[in-house]
Amino acid sequence: MLSIVIEDNNTFYRQGMTLFLESIFTARSDVYIKQSTLTKENIAKADIIIKNFVAGESSTCQLAFYNRKKNSLVIGISEGISSPVYAGLPLCINDIVFIRRSDPLSKLKTQILNGWKCTTAEAGAHFKPGCAHCHHRMLSRQESKVAAYIFQGERIPTISQAMNIDVKTIYAHKHRVMAKFNLRSDYELFTFLTHLKNKKHPMAAFSAL
Repeated sequence: MLSIVIEDNNTFYRQGMTLFLESIFTARSDVYIKQSTLTKENIAKADIIIKNFVAGESSTCQLAFYNRKKNSLVIGISEGISSPVYAGLPLCINDIVFIRRSDPLSKLKTQILNGWKCTTAEAGAHFKPGCAHCHHRMLSRQESKVAAYIFQGERIPTISQAMNIDVKTIYAHKHRVMAKFNLRSDYELFTFLTHLKNKKHPMAAFSAL
């Protein structure tokens, strides 16, 4: 059986992707597609995992993918302004295939089929990674503090006074956070921080500062 799990907040996109995948794998009669929030359990059983990634998210720890099925395919729906960066991805998803909602169906079909072909052809290519050697990105203590104030809607001069740090230094911390996670606007930064908080990601400790 070919098991596919899809997680995306857009109901219409989920339904459309379900129909599209059924058409791609129409030659198979054993395709099972589930629209569901991703969990460690359904990730471990899925052959193809499709997940929406807000800008910056793909660079963070993806612990739920640690026990993903051997030779499974991860397809990431990229939401950022800029093209997703493959360098430095967490080991759990370093073989991900990124797509965009605006991609034409012909391109999507090619990307998905090529990704599936490579995944199934490279027997043993996906290995269980060791977290100690992972390249996922984290916020430093100072970056977390600055992020906390930004998340609360504070302006840079106010943050400078609260932290007793020069305004230029606060801007530098903000710039490093945005560069580290490939964020291209204040909107992407706030969306990224909000996502971490809502998902209770380990880095979301910044929101409690």
